Amino acid sequence: MEKSRISTLVLTFFLFATIGYAADLDVILSDTSLSFDYGEAVNAHLNITNNDGNRVELLVDAEGIPTWLNIFPSSIQLNPGATETVWLRFSPSMPLTKYLYLIDVSAKEGGVWVSQWKNNVVVTVTGDGPAAVTPSNRFIGIETLEEIMPGTTLQINIEVKPAVVPSTLDLIILMGDKVAQTVSTELEATTVTVEMEIPKTLAPGEYTLKASLVGKGIINSTKITILENAQASSDIKKESKFLGSKTFVYVINTGNVDKIARYYLQLPIYQKLIFSADPEPEVLTVDGVPMMSWAYRVAPGESQLVVSYSIDYTPYGLLVLLIVLAGVLILQKPEPISTIKKIEETREVDGKTVIKVLIKIVNRSDKSAEDVMVEDVVPGIAVPSKFQVIKPKAKKTKAGFVLTWNLGRMEPYEERLFGYEMILGFGLIGELKLPQPKVSAKL
Repeated sequence: MEKSRISTLVLTFFLFATIGYAADLDVILSDTSLSFDYGEAVNAHLNITNNDGNRVELLVDAEGIPTWLNIFPSSIQLNPGATETVWLRFSPSMPLTKYLYLIDVSAKEGGVWVSQWKNNVVVTVTGDGPAAVTPSNRFIGIETLEEIMPGTTLQINIEVKPAVVPSTLDLIILMGDKVAQTVSTELEATTVTVEMEIPKTLAPGEYTLKASLVGKGIINSTKITILENAQASSDIKKESKFLGSKTFVYVINTGNVDKIARYYLQLPIYQKLIFSADPEPEVLTVDGVPMMSWAYRVAPGESQLVVSYSIDYTPYGLLVLLIVLAGVLILQKPEPISTIKKIEETREVDGKTVIKVLIKIVNRSDKSAEDVMVEDVVPGIAVPSKFQVIKPKAKKTKAGFVLTWNLGRMEPYEERLFGYEMILGFGLIGELKLPQPKVSAKL
């Protein structure tokens, strides 16, 4: 008797969406992995609980090689809240190989059985016993690439004997006892090309591609290798704020290995002064240029926030505002020596107009003013006379009379008031606009 050792079983779960009636059931499989020596009697069981508010009629069936599997009871009726145990008994006479069984739990609705739960189970028989013989009339040939890049579509060429057409073909990619990907198709010819999507995040390594015919078990297999694909993308989201912005930098690993790298950021000097980040960056020199840097490690299929940083222009805004305010204050700052000139009185004397002019000089600064000189111009149409308080020096020019007062020293906030009269040789009609005096001083 030939001795054969076969590795442990592989189990995969499939979830099916059912159109129409769906009973509220809990189905628990006791063993998700069955491996035993030839000659042993091995059992598994399903615990089925009816969570529905109505009584349900259930049928438990299997696709595979029914010769080696007995289901008891295969037909049950469950009241609301009740639980029933269904036994799956495998024959101790099963030859040495792997067997694929699709266990199905269906509920009856309107005279029609509707599938509620399915589970694909692979059973491995080991030890000393007869090896299973694959009949030549159902042999499956598999042809596909040996090295595959994740994120691509794998084309698998299948060839079978005419005796198995039509039938259902299942293709499974496994790493050890873990299912990575599955696909099913209906065989309507002896040759068919099946397309299988390889997930972008499928881990690199050596896998087994197995082919089986539903009701006939696993027929053939081949080895394939999933290559490494270190691929990632960044997603930068920017939120505008008053006088600034906040930026979030995410890294998305679209490959099948951990992405270990750094995110670099270089900013102008004026932005570095108003920059803040969480977490704080490391400063590294790249090609002689200092740059801010954050290390990250992202697992396949995951997204990670590497850094969030803010640029706040508020300090610059406040600085500009202060400069503007200072400029306004400077422009609005009064002269240290101010002058006020006004017409105090206008009267008519013998057909002539006499205008009384008052001049007020104020030292508005907190310092003493030296050599304060006041110069006023009397228009050529008038003649100055009757100087009050202080008599100026008068000088005749083409424009009129230039009057100059030497006030000498003026203490802080000191005021001086003086004046004069000017006589016009005619009667005045309307208002007379007089020029303002000029003041010079040493502060």
